Amino acid sequence: MPVQVRFRDIDGMGHVNNAVYFTYIEAARTEYLMRVMGAKAMDEVDWIVATASLAFKRPVAYGDPIEVRVRPSKVGSTSFTLSYEIRDTRDGGLVADGETVIVMYDYGKREKKPIPDPVRATLERDEAA
Repeated sequence: MPVQVRFRDIDGMGHVNNAVYFTYIEAARTEYLMRVMGAKAMDEVDWIVATASLAFKRPVAYGDPIEVRVRPSKVGSTSFTLSYEIRDTRDGGLVADGETVIVMYDYGKREKKPIPDPVRATLERDEAA
């Protein structure tokens, strides 16, 4: 997913603030999972983020062309891990990488639930790709 670095993303040091990178991966994650799970609206979302981590490799400045790559890297029974790479599209250089653990969640019951079989199949296919 291409990301446009906006002026508001920049901190006093002249580069993208570390917290902003999490909004970049959140947008990529949401786009990916909405497609994988066939959700059309946010009230159809049945997952929750359990953990999120990123390692920063090099700074990004205003206007730098970057993209976020997301893929499943582990699939369990009620949760799965998504791995991320944020890359500079000019030279392919790694800007940051990390992961999130996503738990399938029944918001009505306020408890985790199994990954549906069709979703599991897609996640496993994408993990192997």
